[in-house]
Amino acid sequence: MWKAFVLYAVIVCGAEGKCYWNGKCPYKYFGTKTPYDAVRGDIRDVAVLDQCEPVSVWMMMRHGTRHPEKKDVEKMKNVVPLIMDILQAHQEERGGMCAQDIENLRNWKWNEDLEAPQSELTEAGIEELKSIGQRFGDRFSHILENLEKFEVRASIEQRTQQSAQAFVNGLQRRNQTLNVSTSLDDDLTARPYRHCKKRFYDILIGPKIPEETDKYLQSREFQKVQTSLQKRIGLTEPLSPETILLIYDLCRFYRSYSPRLMDAWCGLFTDGDLKVLEYVEDLQHYYRNGHGDPMNAKLGASSLKDLYESFELGTQGVTSFSAYFSHDTMLEMVYTALGLYEDKPAISGLERTRKRLWRTSFLTPFAANFVAVLNKCNDSSTSVYNVQFFVNEIEVHLCSKRACAWDEFVDKFGNFTQTDLSFCNETQIVV
Repeated sequence: MWKAFVLYAVIVCGAEGKCYWNGKCPYKYFGTKTPYDAVRGDIRDVAVLDQCEPVSVWMMMRHGTRHPEKKDVEKMKNVVPLIMDILQAHQEERGGMCAQDIENLRNWKWNEDLEAPQSELTEAGIEELKSIGQRFGDRFSHILENLEKFEVRASIEQRTQQSAQAFVNGLQRRNQTLNVSTSLDDDLTARPYRHCKKRFYDILIGPKIPEETDKYLQSREFQKVQTSLQKRIGLTEPLSPETILLIYDLCRFYRSYSPRLMDAWCGLFTDGDLKVLEYVEDLQHYYRNGHGDPMNAKLGASSLKDLYESFELGTQGVTSFSAYFSHDTMLEMVYTALGLYEDKPAISGLERTRKRLWRTSFLTPFAANFVAVLNKCNDSSTSVYNVQFFVNEIEVHLCSKRACAWDEFVDKFGNFTQTDLSFCNETQIVV
């Protein structure tokens, strides 16, 4: 079993404050809606391997911060009238929210930017991808100046295509023009799961995800959140789990629009509440895209086949830069294929695993990326190759040392060349 270590930034803030508006350390981990800057490293700061020079780079990236989908917008709109109930409860001296948090909620307005264009990148999302491109351009300038093979390709969605273009705009060096390749309808590297019928029937509409989710929504811990939230905002009727999760979505989408990364809806929750809500999404993604189903590792292997073949060419003298822009689903499948971030025992809806490896806030925030770098090193009188890995610009160790020796890389990645997705058509539909 492989081991990888991700440094989770921890800030000690003392006791949890009562008021959201002046909290010194507001909780910043929001699952797949976590801002990239909240968890990233900086690839430029990672020490260069001794006597080595990068010769090829391979990346799988998630799109940047985006607007919500239309169906989610409509659901969130249905929650907005709760503001009047909360304000009324405060006027009647029910509830425990601070006066300034109440005032911020009173002044809150629906942001039309949330509606159009749906699912596309926000301005902040475009800038974050351009910034990532600039950092990678600085780190790998030698490769970019000596390119023999360049491939940047996105899935067919607008948000991934926007991300690819913004990244390339930041990546390209002065007086250099790099082009994004045309998207493919059936892309077995950027999005092999899109046309997998078996995954649709067995996982997406299968029983496991709702079963595990329902277990947790009925758990004592989640019910405690329901009770404390109802008391804090002063409502006489309990809120359903569905409504609470929609308030959570309002909080995390709106805060991504704010320069201060804060929003009035987030003031309804304590940090403890947010950790519980974060787990709901982690649980769902674990079974939808992660170690909760062995099918996900097979789909992730399809992308890693391209990585292996690219680096094989690199050892033959072909300098390359490859980047594929996809979705959180694809990144999580890649991690699963690599055996990374696997919790034992598996996480479940029976109880929250507090010290878990599978945390989407750190693995698949907006603009998440998995990067492999092929290095050519001078060892005495011979040239040897090794491979270095990064998750969100933080170095991770898949072998015993900082980088995998070439024979270790072949041993771990060579099997991905035998990837066979014919199982995707093996469906048994019960009528």
